[in-house]
Amino acid sequence: MNRGFTLLEIIVAIVIIEVALVALVSLNVSISKNGNYLIDKTIAINLAREGAELVRNIRDTDTIKGKKVWDEGIKDITCGTIDYNNPTLTDLGKDYSSVSACGKNCRLHLDNKGFYNHAAGTATKFYRMIKVDSSSSPDYDLITSEVGWKDSNGKWKTVKVINKLYDWQ
Repeated sequence: MNRGFTLLEIIVAIVIIEVALVALVSLNVSISKNGNYLIDKTIAINLAREGAELVRNIRDTDTIKGKKVWDEGIKDITCGTIDYNNPTLTDLGKDYSSVSACGKNCRLHLDNKGFYNHAAGTATKFYRMIKVDSSSSPDYDLITSEVGWKDSNGKWKTVKVINKLYDWQ
Protein backbone atom coordinates (compact mmCIF):
# COMPACT_ATOMS: atom_id res chain seq x y z
CA MET A 1 0.00 0.00 0.00
CA ASN A 2 1.41 3.36 -1.13
CA ARG A 3 0.88 6.25 1.37
CA GLY A 4 2.35 9.24 -0.55
CA PHE A 5 0.61 12.24 -2.07
CA THR A 6 -0.33 12.29 -5.70
CA LEU A 7 0.66 15.17 -7.95
CA LEU A 8 -2.99 16.25 -8.17
CA GLU A 9 -3.29 16.49 -4.37
CA ILE A 10 -0.14 18.61 -4.16
CA ILE A 11 -1.39 21.00 -6.89
CA VAL A 12 -4.77 21.40 -5.12
CA ALA A 13 -3.00 22.13 -1.81
CA ILE A 14 -0.76 24.76 -3.47
CA VAL A 15 -3.77 26.45 -5.11
CA ILE A 16 -5.59 26.62 -1.77
CA ILE A 17 -2.53 28.11 -0.06
CA GLU A 18 -2.09 30.68 -2.88
CA VAL A 19 -5.74 31.76 -2.68
CA ALA A 20 -5.39 32.25 1.08
CA LEU A 21 -2.17 34.27 0.63
CA VAL A 22 -3.74 36.53 -2.03
CA ALA A 23 -6.70 37.15 0.28
CA LEU A 24 -4.38 38.05 3.17
CA VAL A 25 -2.30 40.42 1.02
CA SER A 26 -5.38 42.22 -0.34
CA LEU A 27 -6.76 42.50 3.21
CA ASN A 28 -3.48 44.01 4.35
CA VAL A 29 -3.57 46.60 1.53
CA SER A 30 -7.16 47.50 2.39
CA ILE A 31 -6.36 47.88 6.09
CA SER A 32 -3.35 50.05 5.26
CA LYS A 33 -5.41 52.39 3.04
CA ASN A 34 -8.17 52.67 5.63
CA GLY A 35 -5.59 53.30 8.33
CA ASN A 36 -4.06 56.18 6.38
CA TYR A 37 -7.50 57.64 5.71
CA LEU A 38 -8.41 57.48 9.39
CA ILE A 39 -5.15 59.17 10.38
CA ASP A 40 -5.75 61.96 7.86
CA LYS A 41 -9.38 62.35 8.96
CA THR A 42 -8.39 62.56 12.63
CA ILE A 43 -5.83 65.29 11.87
CA ALA A 44 -8.39 67.15 9.73
CA ILE A 45 -11.09 67.00 12.42
CA ASN A 46 -8.69 68.37 15.01
CA LEU A 47 -7.56 71.16 12.67
CA ALA A 48 -11.21 72.07 12.00
CA ARG A 49 -11.94 72.11 15.74
CA GLU A 50 -8.89 74.29 16.32
CA GLY A 51 -10.10 76.78 13.69
CA ALA A 52 -13.53 77.04 15.31
CA GLU A 53 -11.97 77.40 18.77
CA LEU A 54 -9.65 80.20 17.59
CA VAL A 55 -12.65 82.12 16.23
CA ARG A 56 -14.45 81.60 19.55
CA ASN A 57 -11.35 83.02 21.24
CA ILE A 58 -11.67 86.20 19.15
CA ARG A 59 -15.27 86.62 20.32
CA ASP A 60 -14.25 86.08 23.94
CA THR A 61 -11.33 88.51 23.70
CA ASP A 62 -13.54 91.19 22.14
CA THR A 63 -16.04 90.76 24.98
CA ILE A 64 -13.36 90.89 27.68
CA LYS A 65 -11.87 94.04 26.14
CA GLY A 66 -15.32 95.62 26.41
CA LYS A 67 -15.84 96.21 22.72
CA LYS A 68 -19.31 97.51 21.94
CA VAL A 69 -20.00 94.88 19.31
CA TRP A 70 -19.43 91.34 20.64
CA ASP A 71 -18.39 89.95 17.24
CA GLU A 72 -16.36 92.93 16.05
CA GLY A 73 -13.29 90.88 15.17
CA ILE A 74 -15.16 88.44 12.92
CA LYS A 75 -18.44 89.93 11.64
CA ASP A 76 -17.04 91.66 8.54
CA ILE A 77 -15.14 88.61 7.27
CA THR A 78 -17.12 86.00 5.36
CA CYS A 79 -14.19 83.80 4.36
CA GLY A 80 -10.80 83.71 6.02
CA THR A 81 -7.90 81.90 7.63
CA ILE A 82 -6.66 81.79 11.21
CA ASP A 83 -3.60 80.35 12.98
CA TYR A 84 -2.77 79.54 16.59
CA ASN A 85 0.22 81.92 16.51
CA ASN A 86 -1.79 84.77 14.92
CA PRO A 87 -5.29 84.61 16.45
CA THR A 88 -6.92 87.08 14.09
CA LEU A 89 -9.25 86.09 11.30
CA THR A 90 -7.51 87.07 8.06
CA ASP A 91 -9.88 87.99 5.23
CA LEU A 92 -9.27 86.06 2.00
CA GLY A 93 -10.96 88.82 0.01
CA LYS A 94 -13.27 86.38 -1.72
CA ASP A 95 -16.03 84.04 -0.57
CA TYR A 96 -14.80 80.64 -1.72
CA SER A 97 -17.37 77.89 -2.20
CA SER A 98 -15.14 75.22 -0.63
CA VAL A 99 -11.71 74.70 0.82
CA SER A 100 -10.59 73.02 -2.41
CA ALA A 101 -11.48 76.20 -4.36
CA CYS A 102 -9.44 78.28 -1.91
CA GLY A 103 -6.23 76.57 -3.00
CA LYS A 104 -2.85 77.81 -1.81
CA ASN A 105 -4.45 80.63 0.20
CA CYS A 106 -5.77 78.02 2.63
CA ARG A 107 -2.88 75.54 2.61
CA LEU A 108 -1.50 74.61 5.99
CA HIS A 109 2.21 74.25 6.75
CA LEU A 110 3.91 72.40 9.58
CA ASP A 111 6.47 74.50 11.45
CA ASN A 112 9.60 73.22 13.19
CA LYS A 113 7.72 72.98 16.50
CA GLY A 114 5.08 70.65 15.02
CA PHE A 115 2.29 73.24 14.76
CA TYR A 116 0.12 73.90 11.71
CA ASN A 117 -0.11 77.42 10.26
CA HIS A 118 -0.75 79.15 6.93
CA ALA A 119 2.58 80.96 6.61
CA ALA A 120 5.77 79.05 7.34
CA GLY A 121 7.21 75.57 7.44
CA THR A 122 6.76 72.47 5.35
CA ALA A 123 3.66 72.44 3.15
CA THR A 124 1.18 69.72 4.14
CA LYS A 125 -1.73 68.08 2.33
CA PHE A 126 -4.24 69.95 4.54
CA TYR A 127 -6.14 73.15 3.75
CA ARG A 128 -8.27 75.15 6.24
CA MET A 129 -10.84 77.86 5.63
CA ILE A 130 -13.12 79.66 8.09
CA LYS A 131 -16.52 80.99 7.00
CA VAL A 132 -18.53 83.45 9.07
CA ASP A 133 -22.23 84.03 8.43
CA SER A 134 -23.44 86.99 10.48
CA SER A 135 -26.65 87.39 8.52
CA SER A 136 -28.51 84.25 9.66
CA SER A 137 -29.56 85.75 12.98
CA PRO A 138 -28.96 88.90 15.01
CA ASP A 139 -28.38 86.65 18.04
CA TYR A 140 -25.49 84.58 16.74
CA ASP A 141 -22.85 84.13 14.03
CA LEU A 142 -22.64 80.81 12.21
CA ILE A 143 -19.00 79.69 12.06
CA THR A 144 -17.88 76.95 9.65
CA SER A 145 -14.35 75.64 9.93
CA GLU A 146 -13.61 73.43 6.92
CA VAL A 147 -10.49 71.33 6.43
CA GLY A 148 -9.76 69.44 3.23
CA TRP A 149 -7.07 67.19 1.77
CA LYS A 150 -6.49 64.93 -1.20
CA ASP A 151 -6.46 61.22 -0.45
CA SER A 152 -4.07 58.69 -1.98
CA ASN A 153 -6.36 58.46 -5.05
CA GLY A 154 -6.29 62.23 -5.58
CA LYS A 155 -9.90 62.73 -4.42
CA TRP A 156 -10.81 65.65 -2.17
CA LYS A 157 -11.97 64.77 1.31
CA THR A 158 -13.34 67.39 3.68
CA VAL A 159 -14.55 67.73 7.24
CA LYS A 160 -16.51 70.65 8.68
CA VAL A 161 -17.09 71.88 12.19
CA ILE A 162 -20.08 74.21 12.43
CA ASN A 163 -20.73 76.32 15.53
CA LYS A 164 -23.14 79.04 16.51
CA LEU A 165 -21.38 81.82 18.40
CA TYR A 166 -23.73 83.78 20.63
CA ASP A 167 -23.36 87.10 22.37
CA TRP A 168 -23.03 85.58 25.82
CA GLN A 169 -22.95 88.90 27.67
